[in-house]
Order: sequence, then C-alpha cells, then structure tokens
Amino acid sequence: MGEVAAHDIGPDTISTGGPFQRKAARSYVAGPKVMMVLGPVRLFGQVLAGGASSDVYPGGFAIQPGAGVDFTRARSVGVRLEVDDWIVPGHGGYLSGPRLLCGLVVRIGSGHP
Repeated sequence: MGEVAAHDIGPDTISTGGPFQRKAARSYVAGPKVMMVLGPVRLFGQVLAGGASSDVYPGGFAIQPGAGVDFTRARSVGVRLEVDDWIVPGHGGYLSGPRLLCGLVVRIGSGHP
C-alpha cells in the first residue's frame, strides 16, 4: 500500500508568527496494511511512513496511521470509508491533517479474498 499526496493545510491550522496563512505540504509514504474480511465487509488498518516537505518544515518524516472499512457488493467492486491522520513532526511542534475519505474500490486480479 502506498500513497503520494499533496496536502493543503488550511488557514486555521498554521500560524507563522503573523496572520494565519495557507501552506502547502507534500508527502511520499508507504507501509503495511492489515485487513479482516467479514463477509461483504472488509475492515483494515494501516500505518504509512515516509518523507515530507512543506512550506513550514522544509523536509522531514511523515507518518500516517489510519483505518477504514470496505463494503463490497461484488467480489471486485465496493465502497470505502476511511479516516487517517497525516502527521509531520517538526521543530518544537508538528503538522497534522486528519482526513475522512470516501471512494470507489475496484480490485484487480484474484489475489484478494
């Protein structure tokens, strides 16, 4: 499991000593995912980690723990609900960007239960 993402950290989360401003952040993360299949429901948890760069912290480490559920109507098509938190530790603080995601899941191949 991996993800390449561009996060736009909103004005209510970052202060650079003056007024709140929008700041861009990018991460390149990958990591393990565990899944439990309960009939048409697939529960999963993951911990992704990797590099990050932002306007506030120029380079560093990112970690993105998360969990979710896939609801499948057929073996290879379903709907995903996921929540995760993108965390970048920095100089005396950290950036954090919790997310709630909803999407279509299309499984390719026969390796998935």
